[in-house]
Amino acid sequence: MIPLTVEIESLEARVNELQARLRLAEDQARQAEARARDGDARRRLFQDLVESLRDVVWVLDATTLRFIYVSPAVLGLRGYTPAEIMAAPMDAALTPDSREQVRALITERVAAFLSGNLDPDTHFVEEVQQPCKDGAVVWTEVITRYYRNEATGAIEIQGITRDITERRQAEEKIRHMAQHDSLTGLPNRALFSALVERALAMAQREHHQVALAFLDLDHFKPINDIHGHLVGDLVLRETARRISHTLRKSDTIGRIGGDEFILLLPNIGTPHHALEVAHKVREAVRQPLLINDLTLSVSTSLGIALYPEHGQDEQTLAKNADYAMYFSKRIGRDCVTLYVPELHVEELISGTPAGERPRPASRARLQLGQIKRGLEKGELSYFYQPKVSLLSGRVSGAEALVRWVRPDGEIIPPGDFIPLAIESGLIKQMTLSMFPDLVADLNIIQDTCPGLVLSFNLTARDLETADIVTAARAAFARFQLDPGLLQAELTESSVISSSSKARDHILELTGMGLGLAMDDFGTGYSSIEVLSQWPFSAVKIDQGLIRGMETSEKCTTIVRASIQMAHQLGIKTVAEGVESRQVFDFLLNAGCSEVQGFWLGRPMPLSDFLGYLKQDSRWSGIPTGLIHIAQLDHIHWRRGLIDHAIAQAFGKAGRNAIRGLQVELDPRRCQLGQWYYGQGQEFHGLPSFDALEEPHVELHRLGAALLAAVEEEQPPKVITSLIRRVTDQSGIVLSILQALEYESLMARGELPRPRQQHARPLAI
Repeated sequence: MIPLTVEIESLEARVNELQARLRLAEDQARQAEARARDGDARRRLFQDLVESLRDVVWVLDATTLRFIYVSPAVLGLRGYTPAEIMAAPMDAALTPDSREQVRALITERVAAFLSGNLDPDTHFVEEVQQPCKDGAVVWTEVITRYYRNEATGAIEIQGITRDITERRQAEEKIRHMAQHDSLTGLPNRALFSALVERALAMAQREHHQVALAFLDLDHFKPINDIHGHLVGDLVLRETARRISHTLRKSDTIGRIGGDEFILLLPNIGTPHHALEVAHKVREAVRQPLLINDLTLSVSTSLGIALYPEHGQDEQTLAKNADYAMYFSKRIGRDCVTLYVPELHVEELISGTPAGERPRPASRARLQLGQIKRGLEKGELSYFYQPKVSLLSGRVSGAEALVRWVRPDGEIIPPGDFIPLAIESGLIKQMTLSMFPDLVADLNIIQDTCPGLVLSFNLTARDLETADIVTAARAAFARFQLDPGLLQAELTESSVISSSSKARDHILELTGMGLGLAMDDFGTGYSSIEVLSQWPFSAVKIDQGLIRGMETSEKCTTIVRASIQMAHQLGIKTVAEGVESRQVFDFLLNAGCSEVQGFWLGRPMPLSDFLGYLKQDSRWSGIPTGLIHIAQLDHIHWRRGLIDHAIAQAFGKAGRNAIRGLQVELDPRRCQLGQWYYGQGQEFHGLPSFDALEEPHVELHRLGAALLAAVEEEQPPKVITSLIRRVTDQSGIVLSILQALEYESLMARGELPRPRQQHARPLAI
């Protein structure tokens, strides 16, 4: 019996062990099923999120260069369905010009990944063109990373593609603005210089001649004085058109300022060919002009210099062509002169320094002596042209402009003496001697209009030494004034040509509190980079662009783009040359900060300016353009927030892997908040403005909660829910801003007041 008992006990033990193992297996199976269900739920959430994005999310096999996955957003971007994209090779998603380059990049990066030299968390950002189904081409920004698929072992590329066509178009417009003359559309000095260098390099390689011709219109100033600048601008535009149609396709015409043009004639056979082209240009220009029922006659003087005979570089050729052109002026105008070295004989006789244009000796010395005596006798003084704020509608500043008032009351225009003062170096003495008067006038103006800001012009020569810095410190100490009430204006050309010392002196002035404005913005000498490198607080849009808006859609586009760009940089915009209500209203709606021009007030002596201020005039208008810019600011903030959250939570990106995704969470410090608590207070009292603060603060609270959830690695369901709440709240904020824009238009009387108002969130 004992052996049987033992055997039974052994069998029972084995049964218990098997049952325990079965229970364990069942538990493990249930756990695996639960994990599978959770994994499926996570994948569905992630897929829902990816497919709800406007950006295209895709996966590419790095070996076959075939798409494994493409999100539905590709249909809106390029017109193709995901199935069509995945059925075609990668090359079909690229333009022919970019295919080889993209393939080479992929090959290089895959090799680096396989060798361990490429971190899987590294993200690449490229801008590429992609073809659409309808034949169009869109510019896209593509963000990619390389990784190994754990299931298949294959190297794959994850990517996000977004449409940046509008941004590229805006950048191209600004780039064109920086390289072309705003009035005529011709290459400006900077672009023309690059074209000349390229032509000379080719001429040196191929051993042929190049001609450079300077062209100046004769007696152009009376046209402006008698008929006005608008007619003068039309004359310049028509002249540019006629010359352009006269030249060969290989030739180039540029405008270098005022009524001066420059011609580049590459690959000419003989000097006779250059003279032949110049005479054709001369004949085209001198044909009668019919403008606004006016018949005008204009002639031109030309000077030509040849490479390599008259110079081996652009500077020498330009100088000698300029000599030849001025010789044409002095022998009677309306003619063409080919440069010869004998033209320099006049320079020796008259004593004109090398590098300056030859002038009659007695006239040059007399003018310079008169200016010096006028300065010593106090005949030079400041006139003040008012600037009007488009926020308040009141005078907020003025530009100080030098005028020469003779004892007999004759006012000599600045164009007759300022250029000579700059060329001779007298401008520095003029600025220093008049600066104390400027600050004294500012002190008087503050009694009538506290807080009014005066701007004054500086040149590169004024900044060669620290004298202007010393004069500023002494003047402000004497009158105990806030330096922030004064603003220095520098032209784009002065910025480009200034030395490092000049920049140091500017930094000293701005360090004291003075403002700094870029004058004549849009004339083409600078780039966006210059704005970022110098401490500019304002840009003054060139009056040629402002006047050009009445006849040129391109000028209108450039002005609007300049205002929006300056806003993004935190810089004020001042529009010069406002001469009509229509232009004033456009700038008001475009979001410009300040305006000046004859329609608002002409330059006037201090006594007249004080009387002007006492009138306390107000220009009607509500700056609805600032509301529109505020909407764009908010959309940019929301997109940056969501992009940042998605990149960190689902893209496995390293922290701050892509610059520009940092998000401002303080509702008072984001751009919309800065506008609301600053310039936007002009709308205080309108119902929508007063209703905006609470939803905006709530939106920032949700944004902070979203980023905290990402940082804490919360489940995708939580993050997706917060993204949706942020988007819904953003719609509320945009709806209020849209209602505010509508209310402001009704306040201006531009829209009828509706019987009922139904506010609803915008469709995002």
